[in-house]
Amino acid sequence: MARWGGSSGSDTSPRYGVVSANGYSFDFGFGSYQTEIDFLKTWLGDRLNFIDTNFLARPVFTQTATASNSLILNITAPAEIGSIIFYTTNGVDPRLPGGGISPSARTYSGPITISQNSRIAARVRNLTHHNLTGPNCPPLSSPWSGINSELVIVQPVSITITEIMYHPGDLPIGTNAAGDCEFIELKNIGATPCSLIGLQFTNGIQFAFTATNAITNLAPGEYALLVKNRNAFLERYPGATNIVGEYSGSFDNSGERLQFVGPLGETLIDFRYEDFWYPDTDGNGASLVAVDESASVNLMGNAEFWRPSSSAGGSPGNRDWEIPFALEAAVQNEHITRTFSAGAGQSYSIQTAEDVQGPWQNFLNVPSASTNRVLNIGDSLSFDRRFYRIISPQQP
Repeated sequence: MARWGGSSGSDTSPRYGVVSANGYSFDFGFGSYQTEIDFLKTWLGDRLNFIDTNFLARPVFTQTATASNSLILNITAPAEIGSIIFYTTNGVDPRLPGGGISPSARTYSGPITISQNSRIAARVRNLTHHNLTGPNCPPLSSPWSGINSELVIVQPVSITITEIMYHPGDLPIGTNAAGDCEFIELKNIGATPCSLIGLQFTNGIQFAFTATNAITNLAPGEYALLVKNRNAFLERYPGATNIVGEYSGSFDNSGERLQFVGPLGETLIDFRYEDFWYPDTDGNGASLVAVDESASVNLMGNAEFWRPSSSAGGSPGNRDWEIPFALEAAVQNEHITRTFSAGAGQSYSIQTAEDVQGPWQNFLNVPSASTNRVLNIGDSLSFDRRFYRIISPQQP
């Protein structure tokens, strides 16, 4: 039941005419339930406007791009005599606890040129400003406005996740546990070198990139690895050379949320992988590999973003090629020549067996090269039959 306290003396009838209380008046006209709703909306709007105008308004940011990999940032303050804008470029509050000015704060005097990623925090300060205090008003008067904080991105971080071995299969050799062979692969998909310093994994696994890591910068197209256990990893992948370090924690075999943040605390990647996407990646030897390494990170939470690796154990630190390699053969003068196209940056092992079921043995290892090439590999015909296959990367 509505209780209006209406002008007619009834608790349930709408008010009518001009009603005043506590210094506030409203014309209810002839009185209706709609005017009661209109009154509530008007009163709430007026109350919020009182709060906004009683306190100093926050500064406003406006960004303008330039042609030289920088941004021009304008900060405007309310038109109130005596207002001064203080700001920082590292996200620190320009106001100290207690109301003082932070030593890292700067006084705004005109447009700011931002040439690197920054978190701008700004407040307006006006010592002549006094808001109302006392009954039904704020208990204190402050010369400061509320804070406005904004992340200004000049150069997006071009590091992405390209491969995750979250549930390794059983080890064929060695004494290390399979779980110790977890790894995650990162790649710089940008056109310029990208620093890793300040990047962090904060959920799922924990790792902070610092200037003391073995790798602190990735060139365009370059990969880097974080591993669970370096010794166990190198026992399984002895050729790996681009290990940044060991992370804390472990990947959840059932799937979990991964969060990757930038130097300013900005979220770069935030998604959840699932073990039911592809059974081959759930302890059966394959890793999760990005189908398109340059695809939007916003799609990483979809199964379609990923696929199982084409090789058992994945391809840490190298491109995992999905398309099977075509192996062509030509016979001449009791010799057979096999031809296939090898991709840049990819190594291969050519293996042979007397039966398609194996056992398979290495016939030839082909190291990686910086360019695509066509390889011709010869063999004698001193056998009744022989099967060939190509594995990438090359096997020990």
